[in-house]
Amino acid sequence: MPFGDQNPAVMNRENAGTFFVDSLVVNGTANVGGALGVAGVGANTGPWIFNASASAYGAVGDGKVATDGAMTSGSNVLACTTSLPFTKADIGKVAMVKGAGATAPTTLVTPITGFIDPGHVTVATPAATTISGATVLWATDDTAPIQAAINDAVAWAQAHSGAATVFLPAAPGRFYGIAGPLKTTVSGNSQLTLPVVATTGNKVILTITGPSDASGVQHWQQLTPQFSGATLVSFGVFTNPTTQATSINTSGNPALIGGPSQPGGYGISPGVFTNLHVVLENLALRTTHSAWGCGYSAADLSGCANATISRLAYGTIGTVGAADFGNPSLFGNGASMGLLMPASGNNDLCIIREVTCHGGYTYALAATEHSDLYGVRLLYCWAGLCCVGTYFGSVGAVHAIRGFVSIEACKKFLYIIGPGSGGIGPFLHLLLDIEGTPTIGDSTSGTSLAAARGEVVLTGQFTAGSLTLDAPIGFKLINDQVSFPVNAVTANYAVTTLDEVVLVDATGGPVTVTLPTAVGRATRCTVQKTDASANAVTVATTGGQTIKGASTFPLATRWTTVTAIPSGGNWYVT
Repeated sequence: MPFGDQNPAVMNRENAGTFFVDSLVVNGTANVGGALGVAGVGANTGPWIFNASASAYGAVGDGKVATDGAMTSGSNVLACTTSLPFTKADIGKVAMVKGAGATAPTTLVTPITGFIDPGHVTVATPAATTISGATVLWATDDTAPIQAAINDAVAWAQAHSGAATVFLPAAPGRFYGIAGPLKTTVSGNSQLTLPVVATTGNKVILTITGPSDASGVQHWQQLTPQFSGATLVSFGVFTNPTTQATSINTSGNPALIGGPSQPGGYGISPGVFTNLHVVLENLALRTTHSAWGCGYSAADLSGCANATISRLAYGTIGTVGAADFGNPSLFGNGASMGLLMPASGNNDLCIIREVTCHGGYTYALAATEHSDLYGVRLLYCWAGLCCVGTYFGSVGAVHAIRGFVSIEACKKFLYIIGPGSGGIGPFLHLLLDIEGTPTIGDSTSGTSLAAARGEVVLTGQFTAGSLTLDAPIGFKLINDQVSFPVNAVTANYAVTTLDEVVLVDATGGPVTVTLPTAVGRATRCTVQKTDASANAVTVATTGGQTIKGASTFPLATRWTTVTAIPSGGNWYVT
């Protein structure tokens, strides 16, 4: 029907609350209608909405999952003898069998080559490890049709209003399979590529959306990966950390979806940069599980101007119930990055809200300057929130990273990547909800931690006494477990990162309170002698540093107080 005609059948469905148009022909080109009321699509349909599953493109979304997979090392037979899920139509589809690969990737990815019976198929590559009760995913490769919809949406936006939407309906199966090769022709490194839009022209806003909220957290007893909204599953994985590192260094972070990346220059001439505002919402992005962090990123948006990520989840196909995340330290062997936001020097719009990282990556989230985080959950990775000052040749950060993030079961809950501009930054204004024994690290042996500035509030049921810093920090840490950070002591005591006031009772004998290094310290420390005895309280320094020009400062009488302020590598007194 011509665009704008009022089809009674369509109008009836609109009145019922959901409005679908299978296809439209606009200027001789088949185009696609979306869904009325779907977040991001709006209250109508038209040529700016590109439905990747419509006949013009043909994404089938026939992904299947089973949890009773079994293979024998050296054998090409894949068995699911309880669920009996296979049909002859599965021949030619790509499959992944978690745990049947070699040590580093751990997941076997291979085409299905033959049908034996509903409980058995043959695959092209034999298992490297004998497994049973394994998670198995298989699907038709939908890379090409979804890529075509993305390309057409951007082209339409450039020729018309500057904005367009790719709509992915809920998959008829469980998910859309993405098994295409990594493409590096636009200085990126992704299976689904985001086109380059010239920075001298009108910015394009590209929305890729599913039908409903996809940010739900998979339950810790769940044995299948969470599929929500419209789920895309990548079948890409590296054989070992070395091949992964080569790919990253040559072409940038490999990703399920991405634009120009690190070796492209992040917009620094002559680098490639895209004047694209990417909106990802109502999507679940799942990648192949590697116990060594050798998988792909869910999305690399580092070479894009802006990004808005909402109601989205991403993670490997691992689950807590299958014990895939029991040792997050293993993920540190690789360099997988779950989600990269537009690099420092971006165009001042990085929104991350209602987003879940299910886990399985070396680095969960690379948050860059201008990032605003609301209701973000980062789980089961080697490093959780990775705040970027400088990354892989980007300019240094000069603006802030703000928001609320829940971080659980990560080896390092906060990780700083590179110092900001002029050696100062990134600038942090964060409330982190954590648990367990937290560690803070960085990528530059302490330089990035010392350069970071701002204030980070730690809340939740974490063990404050076990807080570990890989190096001195340049930002203020606040312990939200206490109303005010006061610590009363009766014996020699070393001031911790979270201490601000130390009350000393020296009734039982002289007490020495040792200040931490003043280098990178962003918090003053007040020490007071509270008892009336003649026993001295001594405030001492460390590492050859001084306090008011001396190595120690005495507190001889009751209520004598000193407030030590760190500056220039030493302590000063008020």
